[in-house]
Amino acid sequence: MRSEPIRSLIVDFTSTFGGAFEHALSLASELNQVDGVIAGLVSAQQEKSTLNRVPDSVPFFSFPPYSRYGSNSGLRSGWRKYFDMLLDVAAGEVPRAFRLANIGRKSQTDVIHLNNLINIQQSCVLAAKLLGAKSISCHQDFEYPSRLARKVAQYVDHHVAISQAIKDDLLAFGVEEERITIIHNGIDTGRFSPQAQAVDLVSEFGVPENSVVVAIFGRLVPWKGHTDFLKAFAQVAEVSSPNVHGLIVGDVSDGDMLYEEELKQLANELGIYNRVTFTGYRADVPEILNSVDIAVHMSNRPEPFGLVVSEAMACGKPIVAMAEGGPLEIVTEEETGFLVPPRNPEAAAEKIKLLVQDADMRNRFGAAGRQRAVSEFSAHACAGKYLALYEQLLNSAPANGSRISEKN
Repeated sequence: MRSEPIRSLIVDFTSTFGGAFEHALSLASELNQVDGVIAGLVSAQQEKSTLNRVPDSVPFFSFPPYSRYGSNSGLRSGWRKYFDMLLDVAAGEVPRAFRLANIGRKSQTDVIHLNNLINIQQSCVLAAKLLGAKSISCHQDFEYPSRLARKVAQYVDHHVAISQAIKDDLLAFGVEEERITIIHNGIDTGRFSPQAQAVDLVSEFGVPENSVVVAIFGRLVPWKGHTDFLKAFAQVAEVSSPNVHGLIVGDVSDGDMLYEEELKQLANELGIYNRVTFTGYRADVPEILNSVDIAVHMSNRPEPFGLVVSEAMACGKPIVAMAEGGPLEIVTEEETGFLVPPRNPEAAAEKIKLLVQDADMRNRFGAAGRQRAVSEFSAHACAGKYLALYEQLLNSAPANGSRISEKN
C-alpha cells in the first residue's frame, strides 16, 4: 500500500473557455477533496474571470497559450511541411516539455494527466518521460489526423475517452482497446442543481411573463448548431399557447465576431427577432439553467460528450438533443428527454413542441434527468474513477478498485 499521496498534474493548454477546461477545473477541485491524491492544474487560460474560479485548494500553474511555430504548416507540402513540423517540435514542443517537467519535478508529480487533444499536448508526453511519471491522455475531442500525434499516442500509458464516440475514434487512430477506458466528464451536481437560485429573466432580459423558455447553451461557433436552433424555434413559435421565448446563452469566444450578427439577421428573417434573446457570456450558467424550461442541444457534428446536456439534466431540465456522439450516452429517450436526427430542425421542433405544451412531461423528464445526472455524471463519481486509474497505473490497486473517501 502506497503511503504517500498520488500527485497528478492535470494539463489543459486550451486558452479559450469551454467544456474541456470546465471538466479539468471540476476534476482537480474534486480530487483535492479526497484522501490519497493531490491534483495540480496547469492551464493556459488567460481570462481573469475564469482564473478566479480556481479554488485555493488546487495547486495552480499558469502556462503560456499554445501556439505553433511552423509557418502555415497546414498549407505546405513536401519537405517544407516537414521543415515546419521540425521547427514546431524544436522551438515549441521541446521547450514546453522542459517547462512542464520542471513544474512536475517541483511538485513531485506521479502522473501527467493530459486533458485535451494529443495534437496540442505532445509536450506533455515528453514531460512525463523526462520525469519518469505515468501519463494519461483524456481525449476531449476527436483527434486531428496527424502522423506525429499518432506516433506520440503510442507512448501514452493510458487513454481516457469521454464517450463511446471518442473511443471509436481512438481505435481508428491506432490506440489498442486495452489501453482505453471510458470515463464520462463529471459535473458539480451541487452547483448544477434545481436548488440554485434562478435569474429573473423578466427584469433582466425583458422575457414576457409566463413564457415557456427554450434555451441553447454554448460558444457561438457554427458547429454548435445555433442556426438549426433558430430554424427549429421559428416553428415552435407558431404555437399560440402557451407563449414561448428563445434564449441563446454564450458568446463568440474563439469564434467569428460576425457569426453573432449572422444569427441575429437570421432571427430577423425568420420573424422571431423579438422572441429570441442573446444573453452573451454568462458565468452564472446554473442560475440561467434554473430559469428556463427546456434545454436544447443542436450541434451539427458529433459532440465529443456534451457537458451542457448533463449540466441541464442536473438542474432538472428536459432535453432535446441530437442523436449522435456523446448525447447518445447521456440522454435516455422519452425518460430524460428526446433524441432527434442530427441536422434536422423540423424533427427538433416537433419534440420541443411536445414539451412546450406538456408541463407534466417537462417535470417528469426533469426529475428523471436530475437523478441520472447525480448517479452517472457527478464530479465525485468521475474523480473516483480517475483515482482508480491512477492507482492502477502506479500498481497500488486493481483497475476496478477505488479508495476514494472524503477528507476531514
